[in-house]
Amino acid sequence: MKILLSLILLSFAQPSLAVEKPKTDVLWDSWYTVTLTGNIPYGFYHDRIEKKDGKVAFKNEFWKKEEGSISEEKLVVFAEDNLELKPVLFNFQSTYKNTKIDIDGNVKDKNIIVKARKDGKDLKPITRNLTNGTFFSSLFPVWVGKRLETLKEGKLVSFTTLLEDNLDKGYAPVSGSFRLEKNDEFAKQHQAKKIAVDYQNRKSIWYLGKNGEAIKILMKDPDATVEKTSEAIARKFLIPNDGL
Repeated sequence: MKILLSLILLSFAQPSLAVEKPKTDVLWDSWYTVTLTGNIPYGFYHDRIEKKDGKVAFKNEFWKKEEGSISEEKLVVFAEDNLELKPVLFNFQSTYKNTKIDIDGNVKDKNIIVKARKDGKDLKPITRNLTNGTFFSSLFPVWVGKRLETLKEGKLVSFTTLLEDNLDKGYAPVSGSFRLEKNDEFAKQHQAKKIAVDYQNRKSIWYLGKNGEAIKILMKDPDATVEKTSEAIARKFLIPNDGL
């Protein structure tokens, strides 16, 4: 699995040896902070999404403060660059205290085959049939972004996703819905679209910019606020502030 991840990550970092380099279109490369109710810093993350060779490539790094420790998650996802964002593969890695999880998912025909390791031990592989229209959950803003210009205010839109870290539920598909809301002052100020989302029995408000890039996310139960920021601010977000 480490070899697979290394090959995937090289596609982000290494130039092509060919004379003509494949054109890469970066949709966004953004940093975010996550704050819980009461202005409590919870985490920060970095998203990079690009289009290359007929694929959408997504890379996420997420740092969280849980029970006094900093946990880290890494996710790399590839999907076909079409309206449905048909899944191709993903790799998810999580490190929390002494627990390490490494998950590979590869789509073959109409099935996704998931192989995982926990603390160095192989888990039983999972094979799940993918219904038409299912896409990776991390690509939700990209999926919406492809439809932003054609959305009608108030119309409910349904979708089905595959959660990349969903070992406990055997990668059963997860459904949700959203609708375009009337723009408020924040949306107007940031030239964004406001959408109301209902997903995993959780409601949230997303403000999406060009191509679906998240500008701000307001989540309910538990309450949390995700805000786009600079890399410098994000990297300092979990450093204790002694007021000096």
